[in-house]
Amino acid sequence: IDEKCTEKIHYDTLRLRPVRSEDSEYLLKLYGSRRAKELSLFNDWSHEQKQKFIEMQYTLQQKHYKSQFPNANHSIIMNGEQPVGQIHLVEILDQIRIVDITIHPIFQRKGIATFFINNTLFERNKTVTLHVDKLNVAALALYERLGFTHAQDNYHETHYFMKWPSNDYHL
Repeated sequence: IDEKCTEKIHYDTLRLRPVRSEDSEYLLKLYGSRRAKELSLFNDWSHEQKQKFIEMQYTLQQKHYKSQFPNANHSIIMNGEQPVGQIHLVEILDQIRIVDITIHPIFQRKGIATFFINNTLFERNKTVTLHVDKLNVAALALYERLGFTHAQDNYHETHYFMKWPSNDYHL
């Protein structure tokens, strides 16, 4: 993705397509974009060290997802022919778990995640669950605005476990 891209989001052309082997470079860069702020704090690391760290962490994340969620659907979020993010979804009995969703920073805050949560997930008439980093204030605000509630107060010291609909939510 060109960092200076100003392409508009066309909601009528937003779609998911399965991840293909040729997407690996894009997915690694996307993962790196989500860790960029964190890595900017490591002033004593060279660019090469940061890149190796990203590669290692990405590889470990993917191995974890494959072992924990072998039946997950991993898709690229497309705006026409432009990739703008990725999403991992898995159906577990009567629920859908959002294992991971990442929107490229230049496309964030444009309604893409909201679009897919509203149009792709809720229409399946199942409970939707996810884990979200406690420090990801923007994601927390989005999920709460969409009606997700904290399902467990102390899932983990770094993440909240959230679900939709909440027990008191009525359609």
